[in-house]
Amino acid sequence: MAYQERAMKAYAHGVSNFHTEIEFTKTGEEISKSIDGVLTKLNTKLEQSKADIAEICKRREIDPKEVIEAGSDEQAIGTYSMKAETSMGARHSNALVRELQEDLTNLRRYGMMVESYNGDIISLQRIQKNIDPKGNFKLSFSELTNFGF
Repeated sequence: MAYQERAMKAYAHGVSNFHTEIEFTKTGEEISKSIDGVLTKLNTKLEQSKADIAEICKRREIDPKEVIEAGSDEQAIGTYSMKAETSMGARHSNALVRELQEDLTNLRRYGMMVESYNGDIISLQRIQKNIDPKGNFKLSFSELTNFGF
């Protein structure tokens, strides 16, 4: 089985690099319409990540805004982590500690995801706002896939 997995990974890597020299021509209007679909998907993922944060924060008595604003800022992450630890009180069984660590790991991951999704949304909206709808643009394969084609 390991051989088959390695072979599939090698094949997939070769296929992903197969398209690197190809360019695609798209109008600004086509790009803008395609970006709408990408933005819809990103907003859905963003809202799901925020809901996941809110669920954990409710359990741990933390303000979800604090987690979202922290993003990948280590100092801010440390602040809400300390609050979560103090919400445990004096009971420190191994199971409770593992559960807390898992929640904090998930909060960190979801917070970084929110930060990433927001950045991607802002970038795509900026492109969409400034692109000439009548202009023709040459896109690489990766740009084409990033714009949702």
